[in-house]
Amino acid sequence: MGIEISRASIRKGFRIFAAITLVSLIALFGFTFRGESFSVLRQIKASYLFLALFLSVGDWFLSASRIHVLARLLSDRIEYKSSLRASLANLCMAAITPSQTGGGPAQILMLNREGLPMPKSIAVGVVTFMCTLVFMLILALVLSGMGLQYFGGLKFQLFFQYGSWAFALVFGTFLIFFMRPTLFGIVMDRGVSALYRVLGKAYHRPRWIRRLFYYAEECHVTFLVYFRRGKGTFLAGVGLTFLIFFNKFVIAWVVLKGLGLHPGLVQVVLIQILILLIVYFSPSPGSSGAAELVSAALMARIVPREMLPLYTVLWRFFTLYLGVGVGGAMLLRYLGKGGRMLEGEAANGVESTKEE
Repeated sequence: MGIEISRASIRKGFRIFAAITLVSLIALFGFTFRGESFSVLRQIKASYLFLALFLSVGDWFLSASRIHVLARLLSDRIEYKSSLRASLANLCMAAITPSQTGGGPAQILMLNREGLPMPKSIAVGVVTFMCTLVFMLILALVLSGMGLQYFGGLKFQLFFQYGSWAFALVFGTFLIFFMRPTLFGIVMDRGVSALYRVLGKAYHRPRWIRRLFYYAEECHVTFLVYFRRGKGTFLAGVGLTFLIFFNKFVIAWVVLKGLGLHPGLVQVVLIQILILLIVYFSPSPGSSGAAELVSAALMARIVPREMLPLYTVLWRFFTLYLGVGVGGAMLLRYLGKGGRMLEGEAANGVESTKEE
């Protein structure tokens, strides 16, 4: 089966994401509600919320810039607006699919629809994610060196270790895909074959495995471009990744300032890093539920109890909800009357670009 995005899948994902988010926020409000909780609304400083809005929109353009820098190495036909669409599609679909698994395919499909050949679109998607993984592993090493006692004890150590090992495993998997695509395909094929045997079913190599072999070989040629003449481009991608996530972390600090609190920027950023490492691979769509509750637990040391629900809603609104709404609206409009976007479809009748 090929990659596909449809109006039906988007709406279904939104409903699940919204339901889990709503339940988690109700639970958070129930555990932290106090009589003075509503009085917190009078303390909000609008100027800081406008700053948070500016940073939120800036996040979309920083993410688009990373995609654009990586894609332009492979083709000069990709316009910035195409990269912005791919960025918003990634943000939306990552939020409404389990473990954010829909973000990468959405970005790939959008780039392909905008005229970038599928192997190159996949390569850009993989390299984009590799930039994120390099950044995450650096963060994990930094926090490991500092010790989790800084964050209030070891109660989150198990989750932190899970997150760190998950990043290392995924990084290793993508590295194999980079360097030995045929081996990657063989391992996937044998893994699926073993699963079929366990289930007592006859194994016939599925179409998606055959396509995996094809795209792995095609993408390998493209990956070599990054190694041979794109090292600077990859480093630029990692640098933009640092800016993307630092911008997200600063939004939390700005929201706190908007609530009249005066936390240290470094302390807030470090807590945001830990939250990110813990919830990034959460199985719920967009880490819904997990992100709200883990954030409340960790931020409780610097946010008064009665402010936690409002802080959490504002933090998630500016770092996720707003982008998901805009990205979802863009995708639904982009899909048009056809209602779906399929692998291999290129926009405006463009099927491929010239191989560099």
